[in-house]
Amino acid sequence: MTDQINPSLQSLGDKIADDDITPIQVQPLPGFLQWMPPFIKDIHAKGAQITTGSDHNLLIGGFYGNGPMILVIDDNGKFFAVDKNKKRVKIAVFDDLVMLNFEWWKAGNTRGKYVAPERPWLDYFRTKNLVKKSVIYVENVAEGDA
Repeated sequence: MTDQINPSLQSLGDKIADDDITPIQVQPLPGFLQWMPPFIKDIHAKGAQITTGSDHNLLIGGFYGNGPMILVIDDNGKFFAVDKNKKRVKIAVFDDLVMLNFEWWKAGNTRGKYVAPERPWLDYFRTKNLVKKSVIYVENVAEGDA
């Protein structure tokens, strides 16, 4: 199966066309995702990287200093994001993950060290007008001058 550009990500790319961002290539469903609920498949289809941990919980990449976010499903079929401090946040729709990622990204940038938003989260931040593009110019120093 060849990789295809996900239609929802393509429309995202159209909305942020002023950027130098290459559309994300959606990968085929890993074997374990084939048996997951549609919500999990939707997260994958929107470009988020999903893996499983040694405890068989789902891990969603791109959550900065916290490492991957753990996604658990309770006995009632409800989804919860769990951070490294075991704090649980209910996740009902993909936008809940986007906003949680945004909050974690902001929190990770408060210690004097800037961390750029990761893809695909950056794309969704931009469509929600949560971030703006900023260009910074620095001195062009030749290698021998440094």
